[in-house]
Amino acid sequence: MGLVFASRRTHIDVDLIEQFLRDDEWRKLDNPTDVQPGDIVLYRLNGLRAHVGIVWECVDGRTTMLSKWGDAGEYFHGLCDVPGFCGSPSEYYTDRR
Repeated sequence: MGLVFASRRTHIDVDLIEQFLRDDEWRKLDNPTDVQPGDIVLYRLNGLRAHVGIVWECVDGRTTMLSKWGDAGEYFHGLCDVPGFCGSPSEYYTDRR
């Protein structure tokens, strides 16, 4: 969350995501195919918020993400190519108007 919402300056607990989405006026996308670079993806594990990443690139139906995997570092990766503790992509948000 610190990578996405605080420019890498701090750790932010994923439980605060609703507040950040509301305060920064992120809008939920109804269709995952509408994501564009700069949008964010919320991942869930067993129904709970577990991870968030930034959409980096969308080319030929493949979405590349940038996210931080706990203490493991920052990685560019495919939408579903995350460690098990990150969960699965479940919600998509944009701050585009």
